[in-house]
Amino acid sequence: MLTSLTISASADEILPKSLRKKYPIDSAFLLIDDLVGELKKSHPGIYRYNSKEEFSRFTDSIKESVNDSITLIELYRKLKMITTKTKCLHTDLRLSDSQSEELNSYPNLLPLQVYVAGARAFIVRNLSADTDLLEGDELLSINERPIPEIINQLIAVIPSDGFNRSLKYRAMYLQFPLWYRNAINVTEHFDLVVKRNSKIFKIALKGRKFPELAGNWFLKEPVREKVLDFRIENNIGFLAIHSFAKTDIKRAGQNFRKFIDQAFTALGEQKIKHLVVDLRDNTGGSDPNAVYFTSHFFDQSFHYGDKTLVTKEIAKQIKGIYRIFYKKPVQKDSLWYWQDGRVKDLNTFAVVKNAKNNYKGKSYILINGFCMSSCANVTAILAHNRKSIFIGQETGGGYQGNNSGMLPEEPISNTGLLVTVPLQAYYLAVKPTVNVGRGTLPDYTVNFSLQGIMNGQDAEAGKAIELIEQSMKHEH
Repeated sequence: MLTSLTISASADEILPKSLRKKYPIDSAFLLIDDLVGELKKSHPGIYRYNSKEEFSRFTDSIKESVNDSITLIELYRKLKMITTKTKCLHTDLRLSDSQSEELNSYPNLLPLQVYVAGARAFIVRNLSADTDLLEGDELLSINERPIPEIINQLIAVIPSDGFNRSLKYRAMYLQFPLWYRNAINVTEHFDLVVKRNSKIFKIALKGRKFPELAGNWFLKEPVREKVLDFRIENNIGFLAIHSFAKTDIKRAGQNFRKFIDQAFTALGEQKIKHLVVDLRDNTGGSDPNAVYFTSHFFDQSFHYGDKTLVTKEIAKQIKGIYRIFYKKPVQKDSLWYWQDGRVKDLNTFAVVKNAKNNYKGKSYILINGFCMSSCANVTAILAHNRKSIFIGQETGGGYQGNNSGMLPEEPISNTGLLVTVPLQAYYLAVKPTVNVGRGTLPDYTVNFSLQGIMNGQDAEAGKAIELIEQSMKHEH
């Protein structure tokens, strides 16, 4: 959106020394061109959801918005919009660790957790010293910026696959103070206009430091005691997979394959006809783990991945010592196809054998905007093959696949900023005309709501139980 191109540092921004560095117009142009050049050279999905003309017009408009020397934080915001414009969840730009640590050492975070719905924002947790703000109060503006304008600007910099919005709204719920600070305004003072019922009033808050606010899921990812959980209650199976990442699972002292085998064996032995699988906030991880889990819903071999592509420039680099680990990509017409090799996490998984203890009952999978990457691949394959009923919100990861695989992080010269460009474009074995630019869509949409948050309701799980109870009545 054109309005998002006006993002700039406010006159009253309180910037740490590392972010005050100034870049003349010609230096800013050079850095923008370098980033765009790297994306075009290495990113295999840069035109997956953009035409070449659209992407070029956008990057030109970013350059046109630079009409004077800019600070490092302003440069970061403009480059961030370019990486987000790729419409790729795995393409990222971030501040260096030292820059983030310096920012986090100052009280520059809005001390509120906010629920965003459409163009409106509501307070769900007040972490300030001011007790006048209540849960459910609506924010109308922050430091004279209307909330709809703020939301539009954040949508322009929060990455997701394709045209997805559910991930962006989930990110704002869990990380609003960070996104506001990094993308809009670094300040230690927040002048708010608030609405409660029909009354509108003003209130001023002092910012707080990151260590004072960050907690389990709020502003940072949780460290779970159990990444995998399974139980059977009232003849219903409940399986939660919070991550497919090997590191997360190992940290919790669990073994993925062993756990999944035991769970599905128990479901079969006890003849459990209904299974609820919670994949909400599962941001992905190991593709082999995701594929192995998926195989338990099929009674015969099935197609998982369709193809994996790389750019010509990346294909040329697979030579010499790299051939020990990777096979040379094969050119067909103008495309370069990645070949399965020793590194299983980079394989396409074109044909997968079904698990012997596959599940034969009905399954109900809970999803939301933070179902990303390999987790979104799982939901897409199961949805395409009609193996499960999906409840919740659209997944944040793409239905058609994603751009990921090797994810090198490289510094942008003379800035300290770090950019991640995925080197593989994965295409799943789903119908190519379905949900293009979207995630897996739920069969039963259960929106994440303000009322549900305030009442502590798990509406998605409640809907699953409702459907199971209806099914059980018909079974009897």
